Amino acid sequence: IVFTADHGEMLGSHCMWQKMCMYEEATHIPLYIKPPEWESAKSIDVLVSHVDVFPTILDYLGLKQPECSGVSLKPLIEEETISHARPIYIQYDGDGTRGNIQRCVVKDDYKLIVDTFKDEIYFELYNVTSDPQELKNLAFEEKEKTKELFSLIRKYMKDTNDLVKIPENAYETFLKNYSKFNHAHKLFTQSNAL
Repeated sequence: IVFTADHGEMLGSHCMWQKMCMYEEATHIPLYIKPPEWESAKSIDVLVSHVDVFPTILDYLGLKQPECSGVSLKPLIEEETISHARPIYIQYDGDGTRGNIQRCVVKDDYKLIVDTFKDEIYFELYNVTSDPQELKNLAFEEKEKTKELFSLIRKYMKDTNDLVKIPENAYETFLKNYSKFNHAHKLFTQSNAL
């Protein structure tokens, strides 16, 4: 038995009422798998992706694995171990004109969202463990982590022949264009806290 959902729903979080974003409420969804021989349930807290469901089903059926992005979760389910923690990639391709496109990677405790709208590119970095509601954008402060995750996104896009192209210098451009707004936001937040 496999139970999952294709997306969550913001329901007012981040003042949004939609699913077309990379925040946890829209992307962190349930996945329950009950192998035939199990009589009781157990919980495993590891990042996995929807692309892992198909290879997992094939593995349980003993069928040959085709080449695909996912990996079988059977070893994880049965032994509660996975050979390596891997980044999980999420993407949203907007409307038919490709006007609003998002690419995202989640690795360990961090999530990097790269949001494009026409000629603008905006970066959001969150520590989803210490900040599960994704309220503090760390992209201005944790530059090395942002660069590391951005390089993973660019490599994944290249490896999957993504039609979207994000320039290599996009993060530097973002810092140049938006740092002044981040500084003003910090001052506003500090003054409201007083």
